[in-house]
Amino acid sequence: MNNLNLTIGGVEKKVAFVKGNRDISKTNLKQKIVSIKLCGQLSDIIVVDGSDGIKQNLKLEDNEKNPVLDATDYVIIIDGQHRFKAIQELIKLNKENKTDYKSSDIKCKMAYNPNDKTIIELISELNSVSTIWDNPDVVTGAALSNPNNEALIFAKELVDLKSRTKNDGLPTSGYPVATISKLITFGTTINKKLLYKSMRDVSALPKTINIDRAKNILSIARKVGFKDLYLSHRYFIDWVIEEFTITSNIDTVLSMISALSEDNIAKIIIINSTDATNEIRTIIKAA
Repeated sequence: MNNLNLTIGGVEKKVAFVKGNRDISKTNLKQKIVSIKLCGQLSDIIVVDGSDGIKQNLKLEDNEKNPVLDATDYVIIIDGQHRFKAIQELIKLNKENKTDYKSSDIKCKMAYNPNDKTIIELISELNSVSTIWDNPDVVTGAALSNPNNEALIFAKELVDLKSRTKNDGLPTSGYPVATISKLITFGTTINKKLLYKSMRDVSALPKTINIDRAKNILSIARKVGFKDLYLSHRYFIDWVIEEFTITSNIDTVLSMISALSEDNIAKIIIINSTDATNEIRTIIKAA
C-alpha cells in the first residue's frame, strides 16, 4: 500500500507531495472511497515531474510524510490527493477481502502548463477552481502560495491546531477563519474571498494585520490557563477588541488578562451567550 506508484508515459514513478499542501480530510476521503467503489475513478490525478519540484526548491514528502530529498524518479501530485489515498485504501481492501473495488491501474496525467506557472501557482489555481475549498483549505493554499508571509503562516498554524487526543484542549477543526481575522486584524476583513485573492496578490491582505499583538494575546491567555479549544471561539477575542476600543491601550488589556485567576477563567469559559462580551467584562472587572 505504501509503495503505490503511478505510471506516466509507460514509465513507473514514485509519488511525492508538496509539504504543507492541503491536509487529508477524513470525511472527503470516505466520500471518495464510496464514489470510486460505485463508479470507478472518474477523473485523472494531475501530476508534475519531480525534477520541477527540485528546481523550484520545494519541500517534498512521500506518502508517509517522510522527506523526499531527491525527486528525480518521482511525480508530484498537485490535484487528486484524496483520490490517490482512496485508491490506496481500496487496493488494500482488495488484498484483505479478495474484493475488486479498484484495479491498480490509476488514471493520471501530467499537468498542462501553457503559461509556465510554478507548481505552487498550479496547486492554488487547480484547487480554487476545480474543488470547493473549505476555509482551512483556503488558508493552507494562501500560505503555500506565500511561504514568506508571516500573517498567512501564522494563520495556517492556527487552522492546523487541531485536536489529536481526547481532552487535549485543542479545537476539533482548528481555529475558524473568522476568529483568526479578529485575532490578527481586530476586525472581520479576512475571509475566504480575500484569501483566494491573496494567493495571486498578497498585497490584498489588509494593512491592519498585527501578528505580534495576536501572538501576545494568545501567549498570555494560554499562560493564565485558557485552552485553545476556548480561544478558538469568538467570545474572548470579541471582549479583547471591545476593551481595546475603550482603553486604546493593548498593554492595559493584556494586564487585565494576566490578572485572571483559575476561578475567573472557569467562569469565563462557560459563557456562550449573545451578551458574552459584557458577561466576560463583568467577571474581569471584578478580578
